[in-house]
Parts: sequence; structure tokens; C-alpha cells
Amino acid sequence: MKNPDNRITVLCYGDSNTYGYVPGMEHGRYSRNERWTGILADRLGSTFEVIEEGLNGRTTAYDRYGSSFQNGLVPFEAILCTHKPLDLVIIMLGTNDCNKEMNLEPGDIKKGMEKLIRLVKDTMIDHQDYIPEILIIAPAVIKDRLKGSTFEDQLDETSLSDSRALAKLYKELADEYDCMYLDAGDIEVSDIDCEHLTIKGHKDLSEAVYKKIKEKF
Repeated sequence: MKNPDNRITVLCYGDSNTYGYVPGMEHGRYSRNERWTGILADRLGSTFEVIEEGLNGRTTAYDRYGSSFQNGLVPFEAILCTHKPLDLVIIMLGTNDCNKEMNLEPGDIKKGMEKLIRLVKDTMIDHQDYIPEILIIAPAVIKDRLKGSTFEDQLDETSLSDSRALAKLYKELADEYDCMYLDAGDIEVSDIDCEHLTIKGHKDLSEAVYKKIKEKF
């Protein structure tokens, strides 16, 4: 089963940096033309369909206190089936797992990402007759300017070190499960809250993802 419109279908599964959260604006969202997903869609053109599935606060596979809906594993299979047939699934998660409240180790976050990868690998052959490509993105590293930032009460030095550890761990998963991989650790995040992409960050991320996709497709 392929896309009936003969387009390559790309699902972007992530958190607030896929949603397009504007640093310093609790309910703000970048416009489509500013979000990395929207820029990517325009750059890829009409032969691709880019689907945004970003949720503020989403983790890899763990409940947040009072917000179990932000557990990335819970709705993932339903979302995959909603948008099938899919040719590429991009997963960029892990930043929220680094919050103090989560009390997770980097290895736990790696296991959360692994659960998402395995779900795609283990279920999509039944749902659409083939397994889509997977691109794992190690998210932008939390910035080391926490004092006075918007999320100072949610992050600490352990959050910073956990965030920096994800690139290596995600690369190990990509190698193990034969996935595409992108390290977005150096993508620009705002000084306001130390974890959300600036407009430049969105533009740069879209360019990096574009190059990865064109290499594969």
C-alpha cells in the first residue's frame, strides 16, 4: 500500500519543538512558514507530504505527573495508523524526559526512544504491508543559562548533562535498528527558556532534515 497521491509521506513526531512553541510565550506558536516542518514541506515540494505531530511536553515513553497524555508511547500506534501509509517516520523526543520531575537517567530515555522505534518496526508491517524508514533526531541540547530562564524551576545541571548524553545513545539505537540519524544538538535554542528553538533554529533544523531525506529518497 502506497500513498494514493503518489507522494512520499513523512510523519514528524515530536514535542514542543515540532509543535513550534515560541520561547517566552506560553500559548504562542510559530507560523507554518517559521516551523521547521513547514519549511521542510515547502523545500521538499509536491512529491512529499509532511505531517506535523508535535505536542508540548511530550516525553518518549513516560507519564508526566497529572499529564499522562504527554507520554509519547501511548498514542503513537494510533497516530501511525491515522496517517498511513507512511514512508518515513521522524522522531525527535527526549528533551522533556530531562526535566527534574521525571527523575530519569539517560539510559531510561534511551529505552523510551527504543520503545518507539520497536513499535514502528514491529507493527507497521501489519498495518501497511511495509516498514517505513525511521529518522531518529537527537534534539537540541538544553542551554547552560538556566538562571533566570523561563524553565529554571524545571531544569538543573543534571538536566543539562542528560540532554548532552542523548546524541551518543540515540546514535547507538540508530545503528542497532538500522535507522537514519541526525544530531541536532548544536541547533540554536533561545536564551529565554534554554530549550526551545529560535526562528533560526527552526530554519537550520529544516535544512539538516532536508539533506537527510534527500540522501535517502
